[in-house]
Amino acid sequence: MSKTYGYVRVSTDEQTSNSQRDAIIARFPSASILADDGVSGTVPPRERPALGILLNQILQEGDTLVIYAIDRIGRNARDTLELVEELEKRKVTLVSIREGVDLSSAVGQAVLGIMASFAQMERKLILERQKAGIAAAKNRGQKFGRPTKIGAKEAGEIVMRRAMGVPIATIAKQLNISRSAIYRHLEKVDAVAPE
Repeated sequence: MSKTYGYVRVSTDEQTSNSQRDAIIARFPSASILADDGVSGTVPPRERPALGILLNQILQEGDTLVIYAIDRIGRNARDTLELVEELEKRKVTLVSIREGVDLSSAVGQAVLGIMASFAQMERKLILERQKAGIAAAKNRGQKFGRPTKIGAKEAGEIVMRRAMGVPIATIAKQLNISRSAIYRHLEKVDAVAPE
């Protein structure tokens, strides 16, 4: 007996898949929903917990897999199209609600190819904007990464104690700063001396 499964995914734990679930249940009330919450679309389909179980263990010939949107199953056209072809070979119907397409038809597959290409393009544009934003922030002098634990006072103490021959391990313990942070600081001030 064929069954209907829904698959929903959100990329971060701060997001919710409720709207995707609601849309699937509205059209397919008997669908069993599996979710990957907090899983990036860049993770290959079979490596996602819920989608991997659906693909590897649950879906059978004649079943229907309902997704809210094409980009929920793949971020690039190649992976998405490969997954759709695999489902077609297994005689599993794939339905995308947002695009309004039954992907088992010839027209549906043509639309899928176009939509997957747009999803891939959108992902690349997001990455390009992100890189441009980071570059602009760096040009404005914004620092990235974890803030340094070494302030001006500690910096002076480190250099002074090191010049007095105090071992780095002792300095680290006295100032409650990691040895690696002290080494990085000393490299910046070009004051590393062999122990």
